[in-house]
Amino acid sequence: MTQFTRRQFLAGLGAGGMSLFTPKYLYDLTKGASLEKRITVIRKGREDLPHVSLTFDDCWYEDITLQLATAFAERDQKVTFFPAGVAIRANIDRPTEGHDNLYLRLYEMGHEFGCHTFTHPDITDLTTRRLIWWEIQPWIDVLNEALGFEYTPVAFRPPYGIVTSALYDALARFDMPLVLWSADVGDISCTPQYCQDELSGRMSRVAKNGAILLQHTTAPSVEFVDAQLDILRELGLENVLLSQMLSALNEGETTDG
Repeated sequence: MTQFTRRQFLAGLGAGGMSLFTPKYLYDLTKGASLEKRITVIRKGREDLPHVSLTFDDCWYEDITLQLATAFAERDQKVTFFPAGVAIRANIDRPTEGHDNLYLRLYEMGHEFGCHTFTHPDITDLTTRRLIWWEIQPWIDVLNEALGFEYTPVAFRPPYGIVTSALYDALARFDMPLVLWSADVGDISCTPQYCQDELSGRMSRVAKNGAILLQHTTAPSVEFVDAQLDILRELGLENVLLSQMLSALNEGETTDG
């Protein structure tokens, strides 16, 4: 199956800008299959492995993001962040005191990154062109700038979990799987005075083999780090990076095939 890597995509743009939008690129060149059919929504990993992936969206607040990343690192745990591009841009241009080079620091702790668009929009009515040029490519560029080297995002996660045909078409031009989640742990919606109890109850119910768990870079999530890792241990589950879960998923598909 023909794959367009990010490098090939950028090279193609240099030959006229719109070449990748011509109809012939909407089909797999070897089998004639629609590129949309090559992109599938991933909501969980392998159910035969005791793995859970903890993922955190947005990264609006640098202090909370750093606290969260540090709390996991101190317990020798790594997680996957899906920051919005504007948050990365803000850290480059005007970091708050003590938070310079935030994304490089997170990377050096062993954490990884997925694309969550540049401006965090509702993508319902966005065209493929706008997704590529306003949301995905700018996100890739700003993260590379923040890290100081070219980084391949582990996955793409659309804001609010919205998936459209235009998104399928856009992602077919990048080397990124489309990943949502199997369950939302509920850090944004929990009742303040009962938040930790609610999160513990929710985590205990939804954590299972192959779970991809959605959280956000919020104060409740920072406070919940130790408790959620203890819950996973009690359930006999191991926290793994999303990239590890996706790799195991691909290996399973190859074996089954």
